[in-house]
Amino acid sequence: MSQQPVTIDDIYALLRTSQEESRISHEEYDRQFATSKAESDRRIQVLEGRIAKLEEYIVDNYSPSSFIDKNDTWDVWLANNHEILAVMCFPEISPDDIDDFIENLQKFKLAFPAYKNYQAYGAVAGIEINEGVDRYAYQKGLFVIRPSGDTVEIVNDQKFKPKTW
Repeated sequence: MSQQPVTIDDIYALLRTSQEESRISHEEYDRQFATSKAESDRRIQVLEGRIAKLEEYIVDNYSPSSFIDKNDTWDVWLANNHEILAVMCFPEISPDDIDDFIENLQKFKLAFPAYKNYQAYGAVAGIEINEGVDRYAYQKGLFVIRPSGDTVEIVNDQKFKPKTW
């Protein structure tokens, strides 16, 4: 068996085939990426909507007397004349989220001196609270709020002693 020598035309044909396969591969990747991005964007919108509904429900149903603010550090503040509750809402709560929130709570009265004489409490609200994380928040002295059907519930029991900041 003798092998035919490779010609320049053979090399060009191979390059054209390779370029066409690469173009098709890139188009397929771009199509899959666009589909994946659209699905991710949709899921983020659903999650943001669920968090907003959770925050809205808390404000509408658990405010002792007034809704104070919503900002980047605390999602909701609820206050009366001598107590304030800072609520942080999460799609899914982790122990690190709880630790970060407590660190922010420790700075609360420095950041807002108008509330220096108030008893400050903390609460975490989550759409999904993994097993053990609720116990961790409870042990750290935080109220734990989770969805329950069309509403939310505070899951802390009667023995719970909230920490004040």
